[in-house]
Amino acid sequence: MIRDSLKLSFDPAFVRRLLATAVPVCLQTLMFSSRSLADIIMTSHLGVSEVAAVGFSGRIIFVMNLAIFGIASGGGVIVSQHWGARSRD
Repeated sequence: MIRDSLKLSFDPAFVRRLLATAVPVCLQTLMFSSRSLADIIMTSHLGVSEVAAVGFSGRIIFVMNLAIFGIASGGGVIVSQHWGARSRD
């Protein structure tokens, strides 16, 4: 079992598929993080309260994204189970 997983991890086709999935996810995470940084840079000349408001709203957006991701992940599991069981109802 372990040998099979080691063979799979060094298979060039597997590595290509893994990178094809991982690179866009990493780029999306980097873009999401830089959005918050750009917001703070744009409002930094306005004052302390404005920067604090941007930071607070960033936390709210983060929590909302977590909730959306959780709902989408849970829905994906349910759809996958029904699809695998060939249940179209």
